[in-house]
Amino acid sequence: MRFIGKIVSLAAAASCALTLASCGGLREKYDKYDRTGERYDYDLSEYVAVPEYRGIEVPALDYTPSEEDIENARMLKRAYFAPETEVNEPCAKYDLVDADYSATVDGVNYSRFDSSVESARRSFMVGVGNFGVKEIDDGIVGMEPKEEKTISFTFPEPYLQDPEMSGKSGEFTIRIAAVRRQEFPEYTDDFVEEHYGFPSVDEYDDEIVDQLTHDMRLNYSGYEKRLAWNYVMDNAKVYGYPGKELSTARDAIVESVMASAEASGLSFDDFVVEAGYDDRNDFYDRYVEPYARETVKEEMILFFIARAENVILTRAEYESELISYCSLYEITDVKACEEIVTKSFGSLARFKEQLIFKKTQSLIGDATVAIPAADYYANVHAGKYTVSDDAIEKAMGSDSGDAPAIVALSAASVVVIIVIVFLAVKIAKKDKPKKKK
Repeated sequence: MRFIGKIVSLAAAASCALTLASCGGLREKYDKYDRTGERYDYDLSEYVAVPEYRGIEVPALDYTPSEEDIENARMLKRAYFAPETEVNEPCAKYDLVDADYSATVDGVNYSRFDSSVESARRSFMVGVGNFGVKEIDDGIVGMEPKEEKTISFTFPEPYLQDPEMSGKSGEFTIRIAAVRRQEFPEYTDDFVEEHYGFPSVDEYDDEIVDQLTHDMRLNYSGYEKRLAWNYVMDNAKVYGYPGKELSTARDAIVESVMASAEASGLSFDDFVVEAGYDDRNDFYDRYVEPYARETVKEEMILFFIARAENVILTRAEYESELISYCSLYEITDVKACEEIVTKSFGSLARFKEQLIFKKTQSLIGDATVAIPAADYYANVHAGKYTVSDDAIEKAMGSDSGDAPAIVALSAASVVVIIVIVFLAVKIAKKDKPKKKK
């Protein structure tokens, strides 16, 4: 039996040599992971290949609050206690405005700058960086009630709210509905002590600086992780989409849109037309299908990397994240929190899956390499962060070119392996000692 075991091992080695998949690289690490009970519980390397995800370059960013940043923060704190009066005058910095606005980037509607989106703010304070784009902040100052204006702008580098927009240009159209002037209380020691518990404005200013710095560094960290993940997504190679998961993703998108249509008092067809699509077929083609494919692509990549790196969720991590999620409800009991999470995510398994994904993305983000920001953005504009197919296959552990990362054995491979095993059995039987009569 030992002899047969050795021969079968040789057969396995032969299969590695004869298939397009190498027995090294990410595939080998991936194959060691137990996928029992998970979604996508099959060989994902038949569907997707990922680039090297350790050592991704990101810009080295640092932040020191400017005097304008500090003053804007002070004014926002004072605004909580400022009575307001509607005026028929051009808006000034620190006025409140009610407005309708939208934007396009490369001729396509940019939903983050769209007041018709349910989560958007139609009322905001002028000049405090609401949109994170200086041309927009400066362009709104001086507009009168009922006035409409289109402002050309360029996203800064970095644009933390949406990394993919960094450096891109667009058009921002806004119509001012109303202007409200605020009467700010004086910024004095008495004010900060009464409302914020600090004995002096100097000490409170120190707190503002600390908070701005802390928040910005968190933003930078999140930005760097998003850049790294975008790099993986942009450079991953998809060979195909599994039918079951793609169908599930499509259904989930349509159900979500149907719920939104019902909440708006519209039929599904009327809702998609209102959203700018010709009809439901156009909506399926231009929204549902691309979104579903992108969802499945991201999930396949996440599952693949999590398995290659053997990312697991400990009980302590799970309970910590669980209680953190339920902190809004002031619930600390694990069982009670699990009931809430089950309602929100559909199952505890889906919640745990999201936590695994979070750890996986953090693993990639923590392994980034910071380079000077100017060099990073020069590389972006030069297209240096587009990975070749050969580099992806090398990271995966194969030189398979355009073929799937791991494919079914070819007919010749199967024949060779069968022959090897057959010979092993035959030789073993031949050498087996005969029983004495």
